Amino acid sequence: MPGCFYGRFVVHSICVFINGFNKSCVWDGRFGPHCDGTVPYMWDKSLVRQTMKKQRTALSDTDRDAYSAGIFLHYVWHVHRMNGVRDVALYVPTTSEPDVSLIETWCVHEGVRVAVPQIEDRIGRMTMRWRPYCTQHNVSNEVPMPRLAHPMVMLVPTVAVDARGVRVGSGKGYYDRLLNDWREARACGALVLVAVVFGMQFVDAIVAERHDVPMDYILTEQCVWDVAAQTACTERNA
Repeated sequence: MPGCFYGRFVVHSICVFINGFNKSCVWDGRFGPHCDGTVPYMWDKSLVRQTMKKQRTALSDTDRDAYSAGIFLHYVWHVHRMNGVRDVALYVPTTSEPDVSLIETWCVHEGVRVAVPQIEDRIGRMTMRWRPYCTQHNVSNEVPMPRLAHPMVMLVPTVAVDARGVRVGSGKGYYDRLLNDWREARACGALVLVAVVFGMQFVDAIVAERHDVPMDYILTEQCVWDVAAQTACTERNA
């Protein structure tokens, strides 16, 4: 029965999270915002991209699965409740990125429409496309820029991010171009940007560039960081 499957996958996620997550429940003092007034280290984008990719790739499959389960739980506890949003843009992860497949399964169960990126290599452009099960016949599956009547949460794959929401991506610029095209949607609150990272990728500070569009939230296996409020939600009922 679908309900039984749904319950099993949630229970499995919690078990994986508890059994495999014990090594990273506490912030590593080298990362994240400082509370003691010390000046944070300012990362150059190329250096932090190289460093964090190596650290992420070095994770074992067990750790990656456990941390991804933690990210899923914090998504359900915090991000999913944002403003009654019914549209979510996910991403198709590489082998080293946080796995968001549990989030997609949850969204389908909750009746949330799911979009994923499609890259048009010939023109260097990326569009968002609804999953086939989210569209009706004779309706284009390309996602238009979100409007207030139909807001969207976008989970953005990220190599490194700082407490101000400055993000470093893979370096190809696909998300930078799309997010700059959709600046109007973010300005009016129709688009909520959530950087998805493992906790070790949350760094002191990153040199921002003119084309950067800051994230609104940072989703890790440890917490959801609210960029505007500069606070972390760590508990289920926070």
